[in-house]
Amino acid sequence: MIKPGTMIKYFPKEIKSANGNFEIGHTVMDEDFIKREKLRGAFGGWESYAETHDLEPGTYIKLVGKGHGIMMSDTPMEIRTNREFIEEAHGDVLIAGLGMGLVLLSIQRRKEVETITVLEKSRELVDFIVPHLPLTHKIEIRFGDIFEWLPNDGEVFDTIYFDIWDEIDGDNYPETKVLHKRFRKYLNKDSNLHWWMDSWRREDFRRKYFEHKRYSDDMDRFNGAKISGIETLEKDFDKKEVK
Repeated sequence: MIKPGTMIKYFPKEIKSANGNFEIGHTVMDEDFIKREKLRGAFGGWESYAETHDLEPGTYIKLVGKGHGIMMSDTPMEIRTNREFIEEAHGDVLIAGLGMGLVLLSIQRRKEVETITVLEKSRELVDFIVPHLPLTHKIEIRFGDIFEWLPNDGEVFDTIYFDIWDEIDGDNYPETKVLHKRFRKYLNKDSNLHWWMDSWRREDFRRKYFEHKRYSDDMDRFNGAKISGIETLEKDFDKKEVK
């Protein structure tokens, strides 16, 4: 498994893609920077804590997309949140989203992995990232939008992983449900009892989704009660005006 802070060997310089929509940047984190980040994370709730609690000093690589911000990095958080997929990957693997190739470098080493199909909708990103990586013959890159693309006739996979999001947002959770439902039939269930499918940080998306839903429901109830109260006051006022 790729260790945090090691992608700099493949991206020793900060660079931009041909059309300027993507760039690789470096972030140097020394002891003082780490202390500040951990302190901020400690008071920022579970999400901030999860991002910072295991940071170590070093130079980290980040993939930045125009209009997206940081899409991926090689910080401990990134390794940790992809670890289950890396450990579960076997047989014929489908990954939606190239990113900076972090998980590819990890799973292509596994003897349990036979083939890796990567679906990426941006040719510019592929042309930008792939030449820098020592990818093996196991990997095939195809182009398409995972919400529209379908495998070839009769093609199934032992492992499917959706890694297309770059932020923790409750709105991502319904998208994971759509993808899981759609690709369930492309799992190799007939000959593999250990098939596996998941999405990056799906449980965090789910938590955010229901936190927002509960807040929205509470606000609806509050506003309903507030409107009802205002209507009652207006009726009382009208009665007094009539008198």
